Amino acid sequence: MEEQEFKLRVTRPEQFEAIANAPEVTALAAGPARTLSMTADYIDTADRRLLKAGYAYRVRREGDHWVATVKADLGPADEGGLHRHQEWEAAVAGPEPDLAVFADPELSRALAGACGDRPLVTLFRVDMKRRQCLLDLGGGSRAEWAADRGRILAGEREETVCEVELELKEGAIAPLGELITTLRRQYPLEPDTRTKFARGLALAGLTPPEA
Repeated sequence: MEEQEFKLRVTRPEQFEAIANAPEVTALAAGPARTLSMTADYIDTADRRLLKAGYAYRVRREGDHWVATVKADLGPADEGGLHRHQEWEAAVAGPEPDLAVFADPELSRALAGACGDRPLVTLFRVDMKRRQCLLDLGGGSRAEWAADRGRILAGEREETVCEVELELKEGAIAPLGELITTLRRQYPLEPDTRTKFARGLALAGLTPPEA
């Protein structure tokens, strides 16, 4: 499925809690918010064959559950922080990497062909807490709000994560853009054109920081 999400960096981390509980967001909540501890390993071959084929693969613990995800970019993010990906997910039993768990047979063949016989290794890890809820934006548009705070870990290096993501779940994207405009007037938020994956690669020294 195609994923469309806005990423916004919190430029003043001391205001993270105020942003995570912003009344402009809670007023739109379609259900209770929840806070999850998440740990994600981003995985590839040592020579990054999945990346060269255009894929990002992670296995993430979300509270008491494990989810494997593959993403493929649909072009660079725009200046407003809107990212578009093709995304595939599968519930898994634990952290062990397994590219055969996805239901799409074409994806499975593409991943297997990209890796060949090379073993999979962890490139870096993201460890964070996420406060999330579903938002009803009206007119049939719904989105997921996620406020993330934690660290990207690559060997002895680490970098903080302090951001929010708003992912369109259904309907038109315009109401989501309007909400973001409102939030940016009230809070220290700036569009972020880099994903956690891109930041982790840069931290691990696997791509230039501007990639």
